[in-house]
Amino acid sequence: MSKIKSWMMDLEEQFNDKALNIIKDSEFLKEALKRIEELRAKEYNWMDEDDVAGMVEDAWSDYYA
Repeated sequence: MSKIKSWMMDLEEQFNDKALNIIKDSEFLKEALKRIEELRAKEYNWMDEDDVAGMVEDAWSDYYA
């Protein structure tokens, strides 16, 4: 695996960890989506907004199901 691909995977893992903490700390899905989109736009703007929103909705369902 190339160094760049490994680095990108590490960044995605960091994002996922931060997003999960936001989901756990949020009372409503809409709040989690807003806070995670702010994180994505500020620190991970190379990630697709729609993909991230879908991942958040899936994680929310898994966590609060």
